[in-house]
Amino acid sequence: HEQEDVWISEAFFNLSFKYPDWRFLIAPRHPNRLNRLKNFYAKNSINVQCFSSGFRPGHNRTVFLMDETGYLPALYRLADAVFVGGSLVPCGGHNIIEPAFFKKAVMIGEHYKNFEEIVVEFLRYNALIILKKNGLPTSLDNIFSNTRLREEYGDRAYKVIDQNSGGMDNVSNFINSEFL
Repeated sequence: HEQEDVWISEAFFNLSFKYPDWRFLIAPRHPNRLNRLKNFYAKNSINVQCFSSGFRPGHNRTVFLMDETGYLPALYRLADAVFVGGSLVPCGGHNIIEPAFFKKAVMIGEHYKNFEEIVVEFLRYNALIILKKNGLPTSLDNIFSNTRLREEYGDRAYKVIDQNSGGMDNVSNFINSEFL
């Protein structure tokens, strides 16, 4: 969302020289912010490659910008860590289940009222990382530097998904046993 895309970008690029093999992909929630982001990156000498033009390997000052919808699940599969936005600003957050399904270390901000029940369940299993705006570089550095930690968060996140699956079967069985 507005401003958090800039904050997370700045934090990533402050670390990009320390982690030259990491790549940054951002998928703005609202396509009308694409031009604003492109201008921000140009002003900061950051190369941008749009999904619609085809992603090609770039140097560590390249942003891969999602300018089309419907591809996030495939891209989650390729990620090492995922920040789910709408949560560094008081927008209520977005769903963390998809990246968790792909066993990714999932990070969000402190504003998650739209998904509070899900977040609480993930936190109960230490399967989610809560970032604070003023600590973004340090928190990202901790995740980027530790493969084992990322894998542990991803495994725990998937376990939460696995333990909470089967809801439709339970509803169907209840309906069949009670009303049919």
